[in-house]
Amino acid sequence: MALGAFTLGGLVALPLIAFSAFKSYKEASRIDEERKTVEAASETNYRSAEELELVRLEVVKLRGEVIEKRTKFVLEFGSIREEASKLAYKMASSANLFAADLLASSRARGATM
Repeated sequence: MALGAFTLGGLVALPLIAFSAFKSYKEASRIDEERKTVEAASETNYRSAEELELVRLEVVKLRGEVIEKRTKFVLEFGSIREEASKLAYKMASSANLFAADLLASSRARGATM
């Protein structure tokens, strides 16, 4: 009789144990799928981080080139501005001389203002 009770108890407990094992397996499978998803995302993030580092290095290089070209432009612009100022001064001086000569020649001819 004890053996029968033990067998009956085992038969009653078997579905509970099987259900518990199934739930554990199902949860383990879900966790494994989540792990695979996280690993794939981490690989993508790692590649993206490497690409961002390459882009950052390129940006630093381009910023250096822009600073160099801007400095060169400012220096050239400064010299061009100086040359333009000197040329404007020469033109103004020449115009004043021309006006003075014109006035002198017209007075020599007897013109009055």
